[in-house]
Amino acid sequence: MKKLFSFVIATLVFSTVFAASLGQVDSHQVASDTYINASSSEPGGL
Repeated sequence: MKKLFSFVIATLVFSTVFAASLGQVDSHQVASDTYINASSSEPGGL
């Protein structure tokens, strides 16, 4: 399950970077929000 979780995080990071490169989002804000959400909501069962 850890590989799946890592894949999801990698996908989120990639999509964030991709959107930021198009100028659609503030990459720093989205990245920090994603990190905060991932660390606070990470299931302990993984």
